[in-house]
Amino acid sequence: MPVLVSDGIEEKDVHAIEHDLGFSFYDDYKDFLLAFNGLLIIDNNYCEIPFSKVDDGFISFQELYGLGLSNNDLDLISNNKELSCELTNIKLPLIIGGDPGGNFFFVDYGTDESVYYWDRSHIHFDGNEDIKEFDECGNAYIVTPNFKDFYELVLNNISGNSEFKKGI
Repeated sequence: MPVLVSDGIEEKDVHAIEHDLGFSFYDDYKDFLLAFNGLLIIDNNYCEIPFSKVDDGFISFQELYGLGLSNNDLDLISNNKELSCELTNIKLPLIIGGDPGGNFFFVDYGTDESVYYWDRSHIHFDGNEDIKEFDECGNAYIVTPNFKDFYELVLNNISGNSEFKKGI
């Protein structure tokens, strides 16, 4: 089974969400939303990103969220309403995706364009984190300096059928 994506959204939809959130998306992330508006790795496919900052040398990836999707688990706004309040030490977090085990990927729009891995479920040993946990929220690690590099990293590490198909 292929990697599922959604139809892209329109520029006006992106602007409306940016207005509601109070900040503008970086161009590379906006381009992803306009083209695909979400991504889900399913069935026998998986994505393990080599990552030397964690104890087992990789982090898993499963999904990138989109706007207005019928599956609430993949909705960017729903996930941020539910989870971003836990990141009390992050200025303007935008949770953009997740792994299969309850950990997430976010961008801090208050600091830089980096994509972070948020070890919310505490599965990795401490020591190499870029942001130390606060109030037991879990450590965060910089994965890439921007979304474009993160997206390419994901695509280059999908195992199985990496063909895109509309379906989320």
